[in-house]
This record gives sequence, structure tokens and C-alpha cells, in this order.
Amino acid sequence: MFLVGSIVLAGCADTKIVESPTPEDDTAGPPATSPWEGDWTGTIDGHASFETDWETAPYCSGEVSVAVGEAGLLEGGGDCVILWGPYEGLGFDATLSGSITEEGAVVLIGALLEGSGDHAWDDADLAGIADSVERTATAQGDTLYYPTGMEAIDAFMVLGLSY
Repeated sequence: MFLVGSIVLAGCADTKIVESPTPEDDTAGPPATSPWEGDWTGTIDGHASFETDWETAPYCSGEVSVAVGEAGLLEGGGDCVILWGPYEGLGFDATLSGSITEEGAVVLIGALLEGSGDHAWDDADLAGIADSVERTATAQGDTLYYPTGMEAIDAFMVLGLSY
């Protein structure tokens, strides 16, 4: 037995009708909005273990922009250009997608793609925190970098954003 706008729970001894909200009910309230909603800008750095200072000196760096929607979902991108070495000036397209929770936890996927396919980065799972006072967010994650003609080397990506 089905009733419009109701749920019928049938048992051996009793039948109970429980009212459920109809589409016309406005009991859910307005959709949740993220305190982080808006346009963000910043940088992405790709670090690769070529040199002894690789953890502090990025191999590629570039500017990114990210849009955070009302539910905290973020999408964006930019570029990351190699700063030194034989491939200095080579650019990667950066893509970012993920979310920022209401509490400020940042979780996203960072990808650096190069047009020829000769150089590659694995996608990185980035995690970090957003700061509502400083109006910034940072995230970092490990990955691998595949330079032309070489084995994969340890790498990581660092994202810094502000709004």
C-alpha cells in the first residue's frame, strides 16, 4: 500500500503511517553555503629530487586561479613552468579539483600535464588547511616526476592560495 506524501510501515501486528515532507514543504531551509566561496588566486610549485635543495627550491612554478562554489567544491587551473635545467621554460598545464570543508580542511587532486608527453607528473593528492583570518589556503602532496629518458623520481606539489 502506498500513500502520496506518506511512508507506510507494515508489521505483523500494526501498521503505522509516518508523514514525510512533500516537495512543497520548505523545511530543509536554504542550501548550505561555504564560508570559502569565491575566486582564489595563488601559486603551484612542483618539486623534484634533482638537487640537494629540492625540498625548498621548486623545479617548476606558476600561477593558478580557483573558484570555490557554495558547497565548498573547488575547480581551477593555471600553469607551472620549469625554472632551471635543460628544459627551463617548458610549461605544464595545472588542473585542480577538490573541496574545502566548512572547518577549512582542503582536499584536492593536482595534475601537471605537458603537451608533448615527454615529461610527466603523476596526479597528486593534496591536503592542507584554509585560514579564514589570513584568507589563505595551503596544500601539499607527494607525487612522482618522469623526466625524458630517466626513471621516475620523488616529487611533491605545493599549492598556496589567497582570496
